[in-house]
Parts: sequence; structure tokens; C-alpha cells
Amino acid sequence: MNDPFVLLGKELVRVAVDASPRRSWSLRWRSWLRRRPRMLVLVAAALIISGSAVGAVMSLNSTRSQPLSGTVPGKLNSRGSGFLPVSLSGEQYRIVVSPLLTAGEVGWCSSITYTYRGKPGRSGGGECGSDYPTRRQPLFGPDVMGFGYSAPAPQIGDTVHFLMTGPGVAYVQVGKTTIAVRHDDPDVPVGDGVVVFFLPAAAPPVTVPPAGERPPYYTTIFVPPHSTHDRLPPWVPRKAGMQRVRVTPAVALDRLGREIPYRVSGGYFVSSRWWQRPGREPNGRCQIERRGLPGLVAKWGHVTNQIRPVSGAQGTALLSCLSTEYYLDGWGLTAAVLLNAQHPGGPVGSIPGTQPVPGHPGTVTSMHATGFGAITAHRYRNAWLVIQGGRDLRQRLEALSALEIRRVRVGAK
Repeated sequence: MNDPFVLLGKELVRVAVDASPRRSWSLRWRSWLRRRPRMLVLVAAALIISGSAVGAVMSLNSTRSQPLSGTVPGKLNSRGSGFLPVSLSGEQYRIVVSPLLTAGEVGWCSSITYTYRGKPGRSGGGECGSDYPTRRQPLFGPDVMGFGYSAPAPQIGDTVHFLMTGPGVAYVQVGKTTIAVRHDDPDVPVGDGVVVFFLPAAAPPVTVPPAGERPPYYTTIFVPPHSTHDRLPPWVPRKAGMQRVRVTPAVALDRLGREIPYRVSGGYFVSSRWWQRPGREPNGRCQIERRGLPGLVAKWGHVTNQIRPVSGAQGTALLSCLSTEYYLDGWGLTAAVLLNAQHPGGPVGSIPGTQPVPGHPGTVTSMHATGFGAITAHRYRNAWLVIQGGRDLRQRLEALSALEIRRVRVGAK
């Protein structure tokens, strides 16, 4: 028998039986180590192999995340109308992540859109708020904090879901399925991850249960009184008013498969001052000015009068210290100044899902737009000047060339 663990056991027994009682245990071990170098190699190899086997078991017990863009399973069919079921089968979906531009806040906007037979389709929902990963809140995105129910048209087939994760999350367990997190995706904030998965339309909604909760997991929803039985998904009670329903839990796991508790905590927020034309923009910690392009007119905006670091943020986090709504040729454009949220005044992180604009050094643009429009941004030392929305890339570049960051004051007043 060549099992190294069995051989090791026999050698230990032989040393204990044959050795003289007068010899110290240290002498016995040194003698055995000198005479059995090959045994040590075998034991070390066995330990390495067994460790690799544990890692392989963890990988085999998890499924791969779906990509951030792809096709919903099934054949393309009727999109539904009236009381007819809606199906996403065969449609193209895309998940897009972009920074939150509201002054005084830190977070990421994430949304999902569909393309039907090559034409822009409906939005599948999303979230835009103070969402960024921390040790206490390792998951964020539309499916984290529950859901709002408003009697939609019934669906058939599969639906698309996604959750954003912090750097320490290796797996997300959705119901009884463990999904490996996708890291290092250029369309996701640096350091963060994402899991994308399909669920049957008839499945209960996905929710992240807070720490201390035990299965089965429930949440409370409002069922409108005008809902009819044939319009309700099977998991919704056939009774109007506030109802308690079961949910599909989503739990964060580390690389060893241990649960990472989810504890609800408030996001980052500092007060900002709102202004509107014909009033003048108040002084704030950040300020931009227009150098040309008379048609570019500021209508309203927000400025912050304080900047403080974000505590506990993981991955990349961007802090908006100013946001202004402009209009150009009838198109609305939002301008914002983004800083390093953990270390304001330090090097600012990249904007996910962007690529350099040829012929415009230091300028990047988003490859895909969210519901708020595409983003084009120029880096000024340790800050981003961002333009979102507008007619097209050319108009955003035109606005960027006419604006510049005049002031970013991080320290004490």
C-alpha cells in the first residue's frame, strides 16, 4: 500500500515501539527525520493534493455567473399585451453600472435593459442611490433591499436578476444554488464583483435577509385591490392589502463558503445646497465654470459645503461634490465633479464601462448608457468632470470643452 498517510502512521508506531526508553523524544524525531526525507515529500504532496481537492470541491459545487450582457433563455415569442403574459425569452439583455452624480452622495447606479428583435425594448428596472459595498453590507443592487410590487402583467419563461458584491465576496447563494462571483469585469467598479442569474418568472422575488434572520424568509408587500387573480404571480396571495410572502434569499459567502452577515446601515450623505436660475449658484467646496459655448445654459443644481471621507467603503467609490443641470439645443445634460470617496483629494478611481475617446487625451466615454443617458468624462488631476445625457457623444464632448473645474477644496474652510 502506497498511501502516504498510512505509511506515516506505521513509521510513527515503529519509532514509538522500537526506540529505547532512555532516548529523548527530540532525539527520536531527529533520527527519524534524517532517515525518512522521502516520507516528508510524500506527506507534503498529499497535503497539497488534499488542499487542491477542497478547492476543486468548492468550485464544482458552484455555478458560473451569467455575463453582464446576453440572451434570455428560450425562443423569441409574443411580448404580450393587455392580460396576455409577457415573455423575455430570446431577448437581449444588458446590465450597466455608472456612478451616482447627485452632489453630496456616493454610490452606483445599476440598471438592466432589453433589446427586442434588434430594437430598444423596455427597461427591466434598476436602482440609483447610495449603494457601495462595505464589510457590513457586502451586497448591493436592485434585489438587495426587497422590492416594490404593483401588479405587473404576468410573465412566463425566465427573468434576469443581478447583484453587485464587495471584494470579499467569492460566492452568492441564491436559494439552494451557489454562484461564483465575476471579478475583474471592466463594466463593474474596480474591486467589486457581480453575479447574474436567471430565475423562472413564477419564482418568489429575491431579497437579501439581514443578519440574525433564519429560514424560511419572508417580506411584506402591498397587493392593490384592483388586482385580478389571473394577473397575479403564483407567489402573491389572492387577497388585497398588506400581505406576508416568502422570498428567495440571497446570501454572500467568502472563499471558504462561510456566510458574510448582511447588516443594514445608512449610506454616505452630506448636506448640499440647491439653487435654480435666475438665482446664482452658491459657493461650495467644488465649482465649475463655462469658458465658451453661450448656448450651454445652467438651469439648476446642487453644491456641497463639506467633504468628508467615506468610512468602510470597499472597492472603488466616487464622491460627487457638485451636480448641475445644463441645457444645450433643447437637450438636457448633467455635469458633475467626482472625487475619491475614501481619500478626497487623492487619485480618483476609474469609471466602469468606459473607454478612451480617440483624439481627446484624458477623456473617456461609456460604451453603453443607463436610463439617465451615456457618460463622457475628463480627468482633471484627482477629479473627474462628468457629463451625462445629451443628444450624443459629440454634444457631450462639446459641453466638456466649454466647462472646466475651477475649484476643489478638500481641507478645512
